[in-house]
Amino acid sequence: MNKYDLHYDKEQDCYFCPEGHELRHRGTEKKTGKKRYQIVDKELCVKCKHFGTCTKSKHGRRTSRAHNEDVKERLEAQYEKKSSQE
Repeated sequence: MNKYDLHYDKEQDCYFCPEGHELRHRGTEKKTGKKRYQIVDKELCVKCKHFGTCTKSKHGRRTSRAHNEDVKERLEAQYEKKSSQE
């Protein structure tokens, strides 16, 4: 399972895992400027049926988001839309 299996909510600035649990914004990486997100309650991950494939960390699922990731996502969606028309 990778980051693209998570749903990003732009209005709330958070991610949701496939089970619907929230990963909140927890800070920004100084070197890269990427925002860091982490599961609200690590026990949700440890007890989840996806534990081991979604994350192996006892601290729960984490991910990051680049400041221009929305642009990347729009371009990928546009590319897939065009390639499906051919």
